[in-house]
Amino acid sequence: SFFDGADNGIQSMSADLEGLVQTSLNLGVLCEKEEMLAASWALRSSKSNEKEEMARRLTDRITEYGGTYERTGDYPAWEYAADSPIREKLIRIYRDMFEKDPVVLAIHAGLECGILKDKKPELDCISIGPDLCDVHTTKERLSIPSAERVYRFLRRVIEEKDRGI
Repeated sequence: SFFDGADNGIQSMSADLEGLVQTSLNLGVLCEKEEMLAASWALRSSKSNEKEEMARRLTDRITEYGGTYERTGDYPAWEYAADSPIREKLIRIYRDMFEKDPVVLAIHAGLECGILKDKKPELDCISIGPDLCDVHTTKERLSIPSAERVYRFLRRVIEEKDRGI
């Protein structure tokens, strides 16, 4: 059947960061719609070429089985940058403010930085945010103290930029 041979799950792991998924897809929604079966996949990758190849395999399979497809909600790839001056600067500011190291990690998700980097490839960018729990569920929560720390941190980053530091 179509689903028995279709790609699903992790397709490749990062060579740069141990344990980080690089490319994946998952069948997220399957429903009957006007006497047809409708399926939705989420495709993610930090490598554009791998994401496009994965999308091509999926759309070829859909076409092979007589289906049609529509591509929506695409997040461009955002590849990990080993050398990131902005990341180093913000780590320095965070250490100065909070007297501890920030949690610096890479995640396997679609983020707005990928959209910005797609438009301006030379951009050095990072994503920061407060502590969240149960994201994208009805139990999603935000840590208020964490949001306050992020707010103070961002104010400091802007102040240092304005002073040319």
